[in-house]
Amino acid sequence: LRILEANEATSIQYGYGLDELKSMPIKKLIHPDMEERLNAVARSSRHSSKFRTSYLTRHIDREGRVMHMEVAFHPIDYFGSRASMAIVKNITDQVELERRLEKERELKQQEVTLAAVTAQEQERLHIGRELHDNINQILATVRLYIEYALSNPAMHDQLLKSAKELVMSAVNEIRDLSKSLLPPTVGEKGLAAALDDLFNSIRKINKYSFHTNWNMDEDRLPENLKLTIFRIIQEQLNNIFKHARAKKIDASITMNNDRLVLKMRDDGRGFDPAVNGKGVGLKNIRSRAELHKGSMNLKTTEGKGTELTVSFNLQL
Repeated sequence: LRILEANEATSIQYGYGLDELKSMPIKKLIHPDMEERLNAVARSSRHSSKFRTSYLTRHIDREGRVMHMEVAFHPIDYFGSRASMAIVKNITDQVELERRLEKERELKQQEVTLAAVTAQEQERLHIGRELHDNINQILATVRLYIEYALSNPAMHDQLLKSAKELVMSAVNEIRDLSKSLLPPTVGEKGLAAALDDLFNSIRKINKYSFHTNWNMDEDRLPENLKLTIFRIIQEQLNNIFKHARAKKIDASITMNNDRLVLKMRDDGRGFDPAVNGKGVGLKNIRSRAELHKGSMNLKTTEGKGTELTVSFNLQL
């Protein structure tokens, strides 16, 4: 297969003069891995005067640079002889862009997976710390009280009473730990009610001022999305309590047609997102949102508080 004619654009694309291109073997422009593909196309074109095709291939210019090309073949009559006209489009930039996007998607997925694993490890560490530092110590003291009561009849009743009080304290510790780990009964109580319980439990501390507004049709929300929203709010509250030094917290959920938007604002000290915007808590929120095809946006400035917005498309 040889080139019969070529235009100026072809000359510029491949780096050869028009005189050089004329009668040049086509395989000189083809990547070695693509020669068999070209031969197959050529064989097919010989068996049909109406043969038309387009395919993706790789070519090489004069400097040896590899170019990704989209080639369309059309049969033509060339001064009484059968020939093919090739229309060639350089799609190298498009291919490279797709590769970069795919790489970014892979890295993003790795970040989501890492955030999930890190969150699990932190949760396990929290459970272990609570069991060892709190509940284990309480139960160890109960054991001492009971052993001492059995060997000291005079203090029997007083020690058993103290042991009972400590057992109830351990029960309450376990209940609080379970509340933080187990999914809330949003299916039974509803998301709004579960969120109200969450904020009411924090209000008892009298350390923060809250304003909440839940404007949504819960019947349209899948149970797993309700739980995700609850966990995101829990996570952001934890971020605020640990880092923000805030006094006022606003939280709202609004639903407009097929879009649900969760917003949380605080009047805390804020931070520089470029420096501190990649913590585990925020990664965990982003990964939870992305599991439901949602998006997260963070607005914050040092000294001016933080606004978190998480959006979900309910049509997906």
